[in-house]
Amino acid sequence: MPISEQALSNLRQHPLTRGLSEVELNSLQQILEEKEYHKDEIVIKPGQSSASLYLLMKGALSFVKSNAYDPNKLTTFLIRAPNVLGESSFLKPSSPTDEFKANEEGTIIYIIDRQRLENEQKTLSNKILLNLVRMELEGARQPPIIMSEQLQRERYSENRRQSLQSIK
Repeated sequence: MPISEQALSNLRQHPLTRGLSEVELNSLQQILEEKEYHKDEIVIKPGQSSASLYLLMKGALSFVKSNAYDPNKLTTFLIRAPNVLGESSFLKPSSPTDEFKANEEGTIIYIIDRQRLENEQKTLSNKILLNLVRMELEGARQPPIIMSEQLQRERYSENRRQSLQSIK
């Protein structure tokens, strides 16, 4: 389903679409899927096989990793828009090992299915792959940041409070 004019305008400014013509942007927007997520809604589930690229357009996502040296120590990471996720799965279909949740209300993600992109727009697919490489080499991607322990405690307390309220 095509995305809105505002979404197309946002897409023009994303690093992944740098150098694409208006015709190519319009072609890309025809195969994008736009999704909006509520805070704490799961965006990507562990084990969910995918060959999709996720363009984080608005908001932020969080995911939790265990420490290689101490599996009981968990660290929460935050990824802010604009950003790209799923590059590895996009290049070689695989299943993610982490769960990604929307960290803010109204988080917006555009999803590009690789199979559909290659079937419908092979030249565009190559340009997207080239831009992915450029983004990585130029450091155009924002790296995930570690959420402070204080922020993690605040999030935990808020989630616990909301859970308790829903029980009442």
